[in-house]
Amino acid sequence: MDPSLGPKGTKPTWHDRGVTDQQARYDRIAEGYAEWWSPIHRPATLGLLDEIAPALDAGATRILDIGCGTGALVAEIVARWPSARVTGVDISAGMLAIAARTVDALPDGAGDRVTLVGAPANRLPFTDGAFDVVVSAFVLQLVPSRPRALREARRVLVPDGSLATVGWMTGGVLGADAAYDDALVAAGLEPRGDGSAGDDPATLAEAAARLRRAGFARVRARDGAVEHAYTPEGYLAFVRRFDDEDLFATLDDGPRAALEADILARLRALPPEDLALWHPVVYATGRRSSRARGPRGAPPRGGCVGGRGPADRPVDQPSAAASSAAGASSAPSSVAATTSSTRGARTRAMTSASSAWIVTPSGTTMSATVIVAS
Repeated sequence: MDPSLGPKGTKPTWHDRGVTDQQARYDRIAEGYAEWWSPIHRPATLGLLDEIAPALDAGATRILDIGCGTGALVAEIVARWPSARVTGVDISAGMLAIAARTVDALPDGAGDRVTLVGAPANRLPFTDGAFDVVVSAFVLQLVPSRPRALREARRVLVPDGSLATVGWMTGGVLGADAAYDDALVAAGLEPRGDGSAGDDPATLAEAAARLRRAGFARVRARDGAVEHAYTPEGYLAFVRRFDDEDLFATLDDGPRAALEADILARLRALPPEDLALWHPVVYATGRRSSRARGPRGAPPRGGCVGGRGPADRPVDQPSAAASSAAGASSAPSSVAATTSSTRGARTRAMTSASSAWIVTPSGTTMSATVIVAS
């Protein structure tokens, strides 16, 4: 969930490490995200289906989507694989509400195989080995600790279970960003930053190494891209409703209208190529190795970009634990839950570090105590 860096290396405020309350921010901008940003990276997000297809075609059924957002990937998985049961986790109640709408619109009762849970990526409320496959799209750059989130993903996988992620790499082009920053400066406002790209990997090898350090084996990484042709009006809506929503919310009506008019004038003067977004992404996949970790807790060696490390076993069928999961419930087994009388809204926000709200396929909301690994 990170727009491109412009030619001057500009970045959106929500990707800045200074943004400390991702949960509240995404609650606030969820609708703008769903309308103006999710459709743009959706093709890259759904590219994860190809990465997990071998495992699901071979019988894996218990799927976890970390940072499920609007539910696009969750919905596609249950629609494509009738035996799949998917748990979607997100820290934002606003995002989960949109995901619930997405799931509720699925035909033939497919939504009954989905459970949505409010919880953070680095403290997952599930027992060890609860899932056969874990996926995550454009989320790991937003969590407080990417290594811890990856270790949590590994923990909840069965031995030989599959992880598939897609995320941003450094770089990218969108000339409209420079025009937008120029309009901010002309209005006496601060531009959006000096171009820091956070901890996004610069190479496929770097992305693969992060999975190996978290304990994954048979790691592979391949490149891709998010591409989109904005209109001037579409780019303005993108920054106003999502990317820089905080700024626009603080402006009075007069200054805001003047800024929007200046932005549109500058964007309309650009050649089409400056309204074309291109940003590299990386698909990184791995398996939870059943071997012991190395000295000083280091993960076992193995895996390489585009292939298999010499110490790794050949890629074959999912583990027996994964294959025997057919028909298993998607409800997290590590959650001690009691059904309440609350019905209606499909999701509730996480209320504290030790509690969560879970929504069953029938729509009944359960109050739950979360068991979190240290």
